[in-house]
Amino acid sequence: MFFRLNSLLEDCAAQYKIRLCAGKGGIENHVTWVYPAEDSGNAGFIKSNELIITTGFFSVGGMTLYEFISKMIECGAAGMILNVGKYFSQADITPEITDLCDKNKFPLYIMPWEVYLTDVMQTLCDKLLRSRRNYDELSAAFSKAIVASEKTEDYIGSLESNGFSLGNLYCVAVIDGEINHDRVYEFLGNENNMIHILTYGSRTVVIFSDSDEPHISLCRRKAAVRLGEYHTGISMISYGADKLSKLYRQALDALKTSYVLEEMSMLYEESGIFAMVFALKDDKLLQNVYIDRLKPIEEYDAIHGTVLADTLYYYLKTGGSLSETAKLMYTHRNTIGYRMNKIRTITEKDFEDSQERYDYMTALYIRRALMYRED
Repeated sequence: MFFRLNSLLEDCAAQYKIRLCAGKGGIENHVTWVYPAEDSGNAGFIKSNELIITTGFFSVGGMTLYEFISKMIECGAAGMILNVGKYFSQADITPEITDLCDKNKFPLYIMPWEVYLTDVMQTLCDKLLRSRRNYDELSAAFSKAIVASEKTEDYIGSLESNGFSLGNLYCVAVIDGEINHDRVYEFLGNENNMIHILTYGSRTVVIFSDSDEPHISLCRRKAAVRLGEYHTGISMISYGADKLSKLYRQALDALKTSYVLEEMSMLYEESGIFAMVFALKDDKLLQNVYIDRLKPIEEYDAIHGTVLADTLYYYLKTGGSLSETAKLMYTHRNTIGYRMNKIRTITEKDFEDSQERYDYMTALYIRRALMYRED
């Protein structure tokens, strides 16, 4: 969980006479913690997005302010507060330093020597810790809503105290894997009014909330593009936090469909037949749809260690192109031709008829979907 730098400092800047000198373009950088650094040797302990606070004591060892700031930028720090008055003065912030901070969007703040670093650190760290507690509480509330949305009494108090109204519009995105939350926030940008990210099981869940339908619809579609680096499923939009369990299932089914169709992100309404496939609880019913067509091919694969079923899938998916199928399967075009001849022999089909192609493609889609059926 992070604060944006300007939000973290807004309540205490006047109290501690903290003033921005350079790097204005980075005032919305993410801050995860505050780190006191008085020696460049500490650089190995600095984590990305930490706010550096220093008296400038490092200058005793001969390091210049320019060199120190360069090192902090290299470490991925969010910005720096410099206690001026003993080791450095405001006059030491040269045009070269200002240019360095501006180019790297590295905010450089100063505060007077009479302000104790420990006071500032305590204030900022307390704010970050309170935020973390609220974040964890909100994550627990959303986890309960995902499991059993109808039990609103278990989570509504925490949601509403953090601005997530029961009657708001909601949308859920599920990302496969435990992704760094700050990185996901960076992907999504600043356009979402209300957003919360949590780890649920082995996946990352993003909750979108808004009172304006056009706005949340726009954010949802942008998320489908921006989260495309990961396998992601995105639900429909619905009124009410009591629909979160349903929305989570939709997002999960869309995620599974993304694997079946070999896409990185998938909106639930684009899942097509797979929305039905994943909703059905009877695997035998689904198997009956494809077993008659694919059983001979699967049996041949099992006996001979071949991949005829996969070959037919890519052949039909590419519209019957041997060359494209060969590219997708990383093999030679002649090999694909040989396999297709074997498939025609086994099935006694030539796959020239459109209905025939459709029936086999549907069977192959269901076969692939059943691989991701369980959750």
